[in-house]
Amino acid sequence: MKNLNKKKGQGLVEYALIVGLMAVLLVAVLSGVGRDSVAILYKTIAYSVDNVEQGVTDATAEP
Repeated sequence: MKNLNKKKGQGLVEYALIVGLMAVLLVAVLSGVGRDSVAILYKTIAYSVDNVEQGVTDATAEP
């Protein structure tokens, strides 16, 4: 019975190590790739907001 409990604990530790390794790899990949993606997304949003502000200003201007 003691061996069974040790093996269950060992399996849990192995799963925890695998999940931890996957988390570290995910952070590494996203930090390398995500940098450019976030910058592009920010620029796109900023451009869209500028266009909306300009459109609202043009629409309220008197002819």
